[in-house]
Amino acid sequence: APPSEPCREAAAEVPAPGPAAVRGRILVVDDEWNIREVIRRALLNRGHRVDTAETVEQALALAGKGDYQAILCDIRMPGPGGAGFYRSLLATAPDLAPRIIFMTGSALDPDIETFLAETGCLHLRKPFALEDLVQAVERLL
Repeated sequence: APPSEPCREAAAEVPAPGPAAVRGRILVVDDEWNIREVIRRALLNRGHRVDTAETVEQALALAGKGDYQAILCDIRMPGPGGAGFYRSLLATAPDLAPRIIFMTGSALDPDIETFLAETGCLHLRKPFALEDLVQAVERLL
């Protein structure tokens, strides 16, 4: 047998990277555990590293130490909410602010619509398909 045969057999056992070969570190911010968990699992299944935060305060602490390629953030949360999180990031880590993807169930709230337009950030309207969420995240990578 030619000497390249064992290499060819070994290479056949290594799965080829799929189209989502780019992996990122993602922060998921939502006060609802079940939503955080579903999103976390969907992103882990795609090979991303995922941290989660239940509050804006937790999210700001993580954002201060983490190098995130994308941050998924619910707009309506207790305390300062997604808008307060965004403004705090602008002040403390301005390079992270454009990496936020907002999630909102408030499709017709004019204040939220104005806020989203002002930020220029990507946003998803609940309910959304997990595949849409994954695609939005991977656009930022």
